[in-house]
Amino acid sequence: MVAAESKLAVPMPEPHSRKRLLHRHARTSLLSACVALIVIQGTLRALIAGPMPEWRDPTFEIKARRLEAILKEAKAPPYLIVMAGSSVTCNLFQAKLVEETLASCPHRAGDAFPRQVVAFNMGNHGSGPLTQLVYLKRLLERNVRPDHVVLELSPHLFNGKDLVDIKRFPAAYLSDRDWETIKQFNPDAEMQQHLWQSALFPAYAHRLGILNSVGRFLLPSKDKVQVWDSGVDERGWGELKPVESERIQANARLVLKEYESVLRDFQPGPASLEAFRQLLELVHKERIAASVVLAPQDAAFRSLYSPQSLKAFKGIVGELCRQYEVPFVSAFDWLEQEMFNDCVHPNSRGAAVFSRRLASEVLMPVCR
Repeated sequence: MVAAESKLAVPMPEPHSRKRLLHRHARTSLLSACVALIVIQGTLRALIAGPMPEWRDPTFEIKARRLEAILKEAKAPPYLIVMAGSSVTCNLFQAKLVEETLASCPHRAGDAFPRQVVAFNMGNHGSGPLTQLVYLKRLLERNVRPDHVVLELSPHLFNGKDLVDIKRFPAAYLSDRDWETIKQFNPDAEMQQHLWQSALFPAYAHRLGILNSVGRFLLPSKDKVQVWDSGVDERGWGELKPVESERIQANARLVLKEYESVLRDFQPGPASLEAFRQLLELVHKERIAASVVLAPQDAAFRSLYSPQSLKAFKGIVGELCRQYEVPFVSAFDWLEQEMFNDCVHPNSRGAAVFSRRLASEVLMPVCR
């Protein structure tokens, strides 16, 4: 009986054998985790570089992809008009109405416009001349070549020595080509290191872009970015519905209070002017027709600028436009007070007035 029990008993490994076994399991687990991490990071990097670019910069990519889809649906290459600018442009440029106005305008001797017109609104919140420069370069890299570019010029976005929109381009948002443009304006000495970190660890660098795309409800309000999944039409226009007069007045008081001290000593920054110069140089080099439009602002907001400073600013802009053969159009006073919801952002009434006038007075003569 004792002999049988001894045969059935399983011999226990020696202590040093158990230790080797545990070490082997630990090494295997660590190696598997490292391989999984590399695979996940590499997969995310490939997705961001390929089918999911909106995980990098959703504010640009979602609109850009929508524009690309519209162009693919066209039976023949259309006459493409793009307006770039800030949230003012987003509310101001009613692209579909621009298309309809141009289509109904006589081209010559009563003929209709000879090509299909596609207009698109590339306005994004907080966009100044640097954003316009980066966005146009990105479109050209994708072989999306506008026939005409309308460039918003809002003086308050040029105010101060620092670029208003430099913060729109953290390292995680940038491709290598973007960095070639951005680095001359970014004083952050550690930016190159941030770029490498973003490339090596996209799961961390692009976490907000990914979550905004797949799990937006999980994010607090401060981490949500504009993803243009709602609130804009198929041409990128964000309609701002008119509000009652009392609401307009209340909104105007808040905006005027915010900007009164800021614009009292209005001075355009050298960095903003340089980004604007490079933007004009780009359209001139690429032989893209362009118009610089001084965006409409309410009379009360316009009064915040020092007349002398504003005149000097217009002179600088006008000289740059002449140098690069780009028309400079002042739409500063095109809209009445009730056509804004807050002194700066036009409502749908203002957008309709501006878009029709832009199409008939500015775009149609150039298209001819």
